[in-house]
Amino acid sequence: DLDAAIAARPDYAIAFVNRALAHMRKSDTAAARRDYDKALALGPKNLKARLGSIALHNATAAYDRAKAEANAI
Repeated sequence: DLDAAIAARPDYAIAFVNRALAHMRKSDTAAARRDYDKALALGPKNLKARLGSIALHNATAAYDRAKAEANAI
């Protein structure tokens, strides 16, 4: 369970990325955004988190944010 993994290791960015993906599958974009933001705060160079965040921006029609974030890679 991803919540348990995060509780056990709150500094493990990939657990936040995986939970964000699970939120996306449920169309819970607000929860996905929180988890991507946390993952990026923990690991700003985490490519999986960055790409997921960009995909979420695109899914929510935040194209300018997606472009800005993509340009930061």
